[in-house]
Amino acid sequence: MNIITARHLVKTQAKATRRRIFFSIDPRTTMPATWSEADFARECVRYTERKEEIEALELEQDKHKKMLLDYFRENDLKEFTVVNHTIAAVKKTKKTYTRKCQREEQRLKDQIKAMKSLEEDNGDCTVEVNEFNHISVKHLGDEME
Repeated sequence: MNIITARHLVKTQAKATRRRIFFSIDPRTTMPATWSEADFARECVRYTERKEEIEALELEQDKHKKMLLDYFRENDLKEFTVVNHTIAAVKKTKKTYTRKCQREEQRLKDQIKAMKSLEEDNGDCTVEVNEFNHISVKHLGDEME
């Protein structure tokens, strides 16, 4: 076997192993289709509790981020390395355009909006509805008071 043939075999084997997808058809947990009503209620409660925890953690994280940014600003630091993480203060650039450019942008947005409205009225556009796109949670305790 010459070198070119061996190289070709190695490349084809590497491609074959990369394209393989291994998955199991046996689910580790019960599937939602087989849930009873009690299982569904339990999962809904878990979902709402987890959602509230995540919201609380996000608020805490935002406060913590502001304190860290204040420290970066006061001590004129750009980045700090601790353990195996590098924390960096990232700059944000905000561009403000002239009034003429803003008017032109608004005119074009209005023109596009009118074109979309015309297509909707003529029935030229396609509408795709997904009934189960995401979950909305409303607190009943606030409404009942």
